[in-house]
Amino acid sequence: MIPPIANNFVAGETADRAVSHVESLNHDGIAGILNLLGEHYSNRQEADADADAYVSLVRQLGATNLDGCVSVKPSQIGLDVSDTAFRENLDRIVDAAADDDVFVWVDMEDYTTTDVTLDAVDDLGHRTDGNVGVCVQANLKRTPDDLARLADVPGK
Repeated sequence: MIPPIANNFVAGETADRAVSHVESLNHDGIAGILNLLGEHYSNRQEADADADAYVSLVRQLGATNLDGCVSVKPSQIGLDVSDTAFRENLDRIVDAAADDDVFVWVDMEDYTTTDVTLDAVDDLGHRTDGNVGVCVQANLKRTPDDLARLADVPGK
């Protein structure tokens, strides 16, 4: 059950409800960004399961042709397990999203993971011709340099 205060931020407890909420928003001229709750998984199976859920979600969004995208937290899809787990899962999500014309945002969670996150977005931005973007940390001293680095990367 979603607490009343969360109703403005949680689109639904299931993918079907979340996608239906995006459809309602689209009727009002608003695009939707869907994000699965959870982060900082130290277990590969949990990270893989959420990556699978993201793949299913982008497939569902793509099938509806709604104006919506997904936002992924690196620690949710394996970064706390290993860089390899993160990259394999992010690659699967972004590849599925590119096939279905769904944009993927990658959150910047922690300054200690900035480089691995930017490396992944740089690589995937070029490989998918811009189907991925990154939410940078505005308060880091390095952010202007990170933005300069990303300037030539397709995507947002």
